[in-house]
Amino acid sequence: MPRRTRFAVPRPVFGKPRGAITYPDDSVQVESSVQFTIEFFRVRSTDDLHATLARISVIADDLAAAQVTAKSLFETLDMPQRPDGFRILVQEEREMFAWIRGGDDA
Repeated sequence: MPRRTRFAVPRPVFGKPRGAITYPDDSVQVESSVQFTIEFFRVRSTDDLHATLARISVIADDLAAAQVTAKSLFETLDMPQRPDGFRILVQEEREMFAWIRGGDDA
């Protein structure tokens, strides 16, 4: 007779795409998403100083998805001034990506 634990928890099956953990009975599925902070800024031409216009937290599957969201918000978000670029940050303000209008397309 198999030994029973106090709480019956199904064992996870690993190897699904995008970090998903699917349990054998498909009752529970956990997706691994990351919280990114998108920071929109203006650049002062005299000394290249960045002034932050808005900071928005988003949850995305990966950096590419966060870039698509940031580019969309760059064009549509109502801000006090029109931004010159944006940065994408993760945990403790670590910069993962930066883009300035007129440079390479995001």
